[in-house]
Amino acid sequence: MTIPADIRDSVREQLWSEADSIGWLDLSAPDKSRKYDDWVVREDVGGILARHMDARQVRVYLKDTVMKSYTLRRMESHERPFRVLGIRCDARVAEEYVKPHGRRLDDGRLVCWGSASNWKAVLMATFERCRAGHYASVGVVLTGASGRYQVAQFRELVEEAAERLNVGRVAWLEM
Repeated sequence: MTIPADIRDSVREQLWSEADSIGWLDLSAPDKSRKYDDWVVREDVGGILARHMDARQVRVYLKDTVMKSYTLRRMESHERPFRVLGIRCDARVAEEYVKPHGRRLDDGRLVCWGSASNWKAVLMATFERCRAGHYASVGVVLTGASGRYQVAQFRELVEEAAERLNVGRVAWLEM
């Protein structure tokens, strides 16, 4: 069975709004898991979806369809990383990247961003993209930098790796 568009859109809007208010991108995996459990049993989410799909698939649908697209959509905007690195948001973009997100500006500068927990992939992708195209990296922005990502020694390790890879500045954002 397929979910009618109006129901699909209503559930998505409701969950995305709720995700914005609770800081979804910065929640731990166990916290997200508890939230999925809550949504599955709620009548206004899981109950509605279970009328249009196998009830055992509701959680998978929420995780792999609704919230995966939420995460991609929220992470794709370049405005916050640009602002943090002192780049005008209206700078001309020549190329866009996903996994990890990034933008190459028409003047050859490169910016990448992603979750602090994904710091290795963000640094390496930045290095590879710069080397392949002979671009200059402005830096990277690492989000969700809480817990061990706030410890000075850990940040020094990441920043040294960035320096050795000629990645540029590392900006840390808690949210």
